[in-house]
Amino acid sequence: MNALKKAYRVFSTAEKYFLFVIFFFATVMVVVNVLGRKLFGFSFNWLEELNRYILVVCTFIGSAIATSDRLHPRMDMVVGMLKGKAKLVLELIAAVVLTIFLAVMTYYAFGQLGKMLKISAMTATLHVPVYVFFAFIPIGFCGMTLRSLIHTILMVADFRSSGKADAVVMMCAAGGVLMYTPTSLLVISQQLFTGLDSTTLLAVPFFIVAGTIASRGKTSESLVKCMNVIFGRLPGGPVIATIATCAFFAAISGSSMATVVAVGSLMIPALKEQGYPEDMSVGAVCSGGSLGILIPPSAPMVMFCVAMGTSVGKQFMAGFVPGILLALAWCVYVFVRCSTKKLGSRVKYSAREAVKIFVQGIPALMFPLIVLGSIYTGWATPTEAAAISTVYGLLIEKFVYHTLKLKDMVGYFYRGIVQSASLLLIIGTATALSYLITVKQIPALVVEVISGMVSSQFMLVLVVMIILFIAGCFMDTIALIVILAPILVPLLNMYNVDLIHFGIMAILASQIGYISPPFGTNLFVTMQVSGKSFGFVAKSIVPYIIILIAMTLFICFVPQISLFLPGLMK
Repeated sequence: MNALKKAYRVFSTAEKYFLFVIFFFATVMVVVNVLGRKLFGFSFNWLEELNRYILVVCTFIGSAIATSDRLHPRMDMVVGMLKGKAKLVLELIAAVVLTIFLAVMTYYAFGQLGKMLKISAMTATLHVPVYVFFAFIPIGFCGMTLRSLIHTILMVADFRSSGKADAVVMMCAAGGVLMYTPTSLLVISQQLFTGLDSTTLLAVPFFIVAGTIASRGKTSESLVKCMNVIFGRLPGGPVIATIATCAFFAAISGSSMATVVAVGSLMIPALKEQGYPEDMSVGAVCSGGSLGILIPPSAPMVMFCVAMGTSVGKQFMAGFVPGILLALAWCVYVFVRCSTKKLGSRVKYSAREAVKIFVQGIPALMFPLIVLGSIYTGWATPTEAAAISTVYGLLIEKFVYHTLKLKDMVGYFYRGIVQSASLLLIIGTATALSYLITVKQIPALVVEVISGMVSSQFMLVLVVMIILFIAGCFMDTIALIVILAPILVPLLNMYNVDLIHFGIMAILASQIGYISPPFGTNLFVTMQVSGKSFGFVAKSIVPYIIILIAMTLFICFVPQISLFLPGLMK
């Protein structure tokens, strides 16, 4: 047994360093390619294709690791309502079903690999057989199967709940539908490969890794201090600074949960010491963290654009004004409440202290400016800008804040890749389901039915928003959009709904879902950071949700709020 454990540790370490090496290489080469193209007039024509395949490799190796670490998105609504043996039994059933499904997928993925070996198709620029990269799909499925099997056996042996429902929802949904149709299960592995073969999607792990670096280093702390200098003297200034920091950090990480962890761990204890009501500070962190999916750059926005076929640059630009207005509305609420009730203390710095803080914070403040500036000046694509953000984060943490060590860097990349792999797997499996939906001409049928029920653009948008809001309380709304994209796009085009504006509306609906009881993701993350009960966090978020809903309606009915800046782009 000890020998097996040792072998597993060695294998896991090898996986960790393998992922780090290939993704670090991809990151550095993208930045070198940008600099070479802009400064010296040369570029590596083969790099884009190589990076697309690296994304496939990282997704499936990372997904296998995520299966072991229980990091895949889950539908645990039913499980969460159960207790004792009933909960355990349901978890065991889910684990067994998942293991069987993954085993079936492993078999068919190897079958598809066998077909590709006979064809020996070559990549366009690398001139390498495609099966070399495709092979990581059956390898990844095999890793997921073995890890899921081990987890199931341990649950049976210990007869103890894991506390999580083990089901990769999108994969099971796609696989379940395909399993009971004449369409071969070979389609899933092929569509997974096709769905992930995207340069745009490479921005997702880049941004997540950059956010991991910023949250675990000194960047987040520097941002907090700078915002306190700006807003600390106002009534409710430290709370306003918290929301402003969330907005700024959102432009670095593009992640809602990362923002809550990074800012909340610093500000919730500090605000308590300054005499602010805990409900106000907890609500500010929970709601402010949700800005990570609205203020660009945003990983969910990237996935939305891939699904809907819209411009990432224009979608990013569309999120600016709504994000700032929403953050401002929350800040006004805090200001009014603290002014009228004389709540909390204010943070004051001398001129010398303020200058010192800002000088130290300049690298952190430049983070989003460099990323977004490179996009909108034409220097870099969103994917290249995401790689630049990763390299910039490494440089400032190493040479400015002196917090970065080699082992830390490996860990940052590893955690970021595994976290993004679980999200990208949803994209890939949703692509398989979308393929089947399209083949069966379901979009045409749905369009025909809904067009007979919905009489106006307003009614269509209202119905879709309600669906997204409700679904957002129970599952990842972006995943839902990816699945519904083949249906939504024809409907939205039929009623002349601008897809960029709809993207902002969908993201706002996602925000509501992220912070709404009973299953909003940010609620549970805030619970962990603050140490408060679910009931306390849910109650604390109520005024922020009311403001969010009001702002969502305002932005929905005034499209120019989100379309003004994209309209200035060529």
